Amino acid sequence: MSANDRQVGGDHYKAMGVEVWDVVDTWPTEQQIGYYRGNALKYIMRLGSKDADIQEALKAQHYLEKLGEVLGRKVDTLADSFGPVPVHDEPEGDGWIKWDGGKCPVPGDTAVAVQFCGGDISAQELPAGRWDWTHRDGSDCYIIGYKVLA
Repeated sequence: MSANDRQVGGDHYKAMGVEVWDVVDTWPTEQQIGYYRGNALKYIMRLGSKDADIQEALKAQHYLEKLGEVLGRKVDTLADSFGPVPVHDEPEGDGWIKWDGGKCPVPGDTAVAVQFCGGDISAQELPAGRWDWTHRDGSDCYIIGYKVLA
């Protein structure tokens, strides 16, 4: 069941012909993330000052559920666009480079995608300086490959 299939705290949105979430879901993914994240924060921050605490907590949880759905779509979209990701010692046609840990291999403001030890591809395209490039002892998730983005 999707977060869209129910409403917490009444049925006023469900009674509309088009719900707010239907409109938000047409926005670019990053804007959707900001909207759902901000609304979850709003309900957490006002806990105890408007509706019953449990009602506010359930509303925040509902927005976090929706945020999770959006983030899941984003990860799926990135994974589909990259396909299976082989990593190489040197850049090849697919651009992926094997990484064994150490200092950041490119200038910190360079946009990169990263692959983690479990095979997952980063859901966010961040500047290289924002990633932890080291392979720390005991870490169960670290970068094993990267791709410079144009």
